[in-house]
Order: sequence, then structure tokens, then C-alpha cells
Amino acid sequence: MLHIGHWKDVDIKQRIVYSLATFLEVCLLLQKGNLIECLKELDAGILLGAPLMSEDGQDILRKSASLISEEISRREEVGVILMSLEIEMTRKHEVSVGSEVDVLDLPSMQEFRERFYATGKTAILQNCIDHWPAKEKWTDLGYFIRHFGHRTVPIEIGSKYTESNWGQKLVPLKDFIERQFIGKHEDTVIEYLAQHDLLDQIPELKEDIRIPDYCHIGSPETEVEVKMWFGPCGTVSPLHFDKKHNLLAQVVGRKRILLAHPQDSDAVYPYSGEMLSNTSQVDLESIDEARFPRTKQISFCEVFLKSGEVLYIPPGWWHHVRAISNSISISFWWEDKSAKD
Repeated sequence: MLHIGHWKDVDIKQRIVYSLATFLEVCLLLQKGNLIECLKELDAGILLGAPLMSEDGQDILRKSASLISEEISRREEVGVILMSLEIEMTRKHEVSVGSEVDVLDLPSMQEFRERFYATGKTAILQNCIDHWPAKEKWTDLGYFIRHFGHRTVPIEIGSKYTESNWGQKLVPLKDFIERQFIGKHEDTVIEYLAQHDLLDQIPELKEDIRIPDYCHIGSPETEVEVKMWFGPCGTVSPLHFDKKHNLLAQVVGRKRILLAHPQDSDAVYPYSGEMLSNTSQVDLESIDEARFPRTKQISFCEVFLKSGEVLYIPPGWWHHVRAISNSISISFWWEDKSAKD
């Protein structure tokens, strides 16, 4: 059931059974001392199963994975060839001429609410994540390899998810890093750890960031989805929109983002199927004007988001994203339930 349909459609009881079976298998593997295989199975349970909560409120699979990962790191104690992710220090924020995107230095909650949240206007927020430990720690690839290198993560393969050559696979995090950042060659196929709940899978990483207060502007109880985007220069997210509010925090590197107002939706030619109804058929980097003549009428806003900056993307805004350097970003998604009520 976990492999023949969408994961979210699988009955929660079946996912719990899978997690229980995973934990029992890990108990047997521990007797053989195979910690790496234990960690692989635990990650499979975390990614495909359901949380198994202990009496003290901790997820047994995640806690076990953290302990085993820590023990593997302690035992190996090997030197890792370090290579820092590229951080391009630009003079100031770059926004294309005529852009309607405002750039603000740590705006107050009231200013953010009145000028952007309530009006559905995009904005670039500066100096909002400078206090994150991730700003320094995540520039060191060795940090990820030493502490989380054997963790299994889902990787996208290919240029973009709208192309026929696109696919997904589960790989050890260190293998992904070594292929894409350390031993990369010109013919290396681009891989992307995209839109993944890595901080939920590996709770230790949550200590490196803070959820911005702006996410709770509607209610302190608002649930916030935290997604990571980790990849080399050249990764692309095709033109699409999200139904939720989005704060895109650029932790490492730079990204070029093209923005289009929700009122331009007809001119971007969304796919008709439900699966990709929030995605445009248009390749903005090579527009077929014969097939998509209305697209040329759109006045796209072009911004270059650099390390330490956060882009607010209101619901419905179309955005095309390309990494122009090695990059790590975090998306914070939330819904304004008070507006619905």
C-alpha cells in the first residue's frame, strides 16, 4: 500500500504497523551491531510510516535515529574533506528596475501585517535570520556529513519536476553531498533535496533555526510547515504558486526569483490536471511564444535573494526559482485560518 499510491492516502493504521515492524527489525539488527543498516531502516520508518510516541511524548523512531546517528559519528571519527558552500556577498539587495517588491530591515509585526500580510503584497525582509546558528553552521558541508551523513533522504533527480527525465530516489545524505558539491563533474546529473521536512526527520537541525514570528501573525497557534531546499547551482523550481503564505529564507547562497501577480494566472497557462494545477506549462527560461502568447504581456518582478534575506510570497503569487550558486533555503508555509473563519 505504501508503494502503489500516494503516501497520504494510506490508512494511518497500516503506516503504524509499518513503523512497528521497522522498530522490531531494528531491535534485531542492533544485536548484530549493524548501526548503519539500523539507521537506514529507521529513516524508512520515519519517511513512510507514522510516529510511534513514547510515554514522555517523544517519537521512538526519531529518537532512536538520533541516538544511533550520534553513535555512528562518534565511532567513525574520521576526517572529512571540508568544502564550504559558496556564499556570495553582494553589495546590496538586487531588485530589477520597476519592481514592486519592497525591501525592509526587520519590520515590526504591525508594519508587516498592514503593508504586506493584509494587502497580499510581496516583500524582502532583511536581518530577520542573522541570529540563526544555521547561518554559520550550514556553510560547512562537513557538519552535515559528520553528524547526519548516514541519514536517508529523498532526492529529486533531473532538471525540474515538469520534465520527463525527472525522478526521485532515497539516498544517504553524504552520498548526495559528495556527488553534488565535493566530487561534482560537468556531466553530473543535478540532484535536489527539495521541499523536504528534513528538520522534522532530523530534529537536531531544528536547533539551528527559529520560526519567524511573522508566521504567527494570524494566531499564536498557527501550524507552520518547515521545508528545506538543499542543492547545487542550477536547480530550478518551475513557475508555480502556493495556496499558503510562504516565507522563503535564504540561509546559504543566492537564488534568482521571478514573481507574477495572481491576476496574471490566465497568462501563465496552468496545467489542467489536478496534480499540477498550481504549476505553469511555460518554461520562463525559453518561452514558446507561439504556444503561450499571453505570457509576454506579464511584467515579472525579478529579485536576487541572497544569504540572510527572507522573501514573503503571499498565497497565489506565481514564482520561478533558480539557484545561481550552491544553496540552502528554508520555506515556512502557513494558512490564515482566522481569515477562513
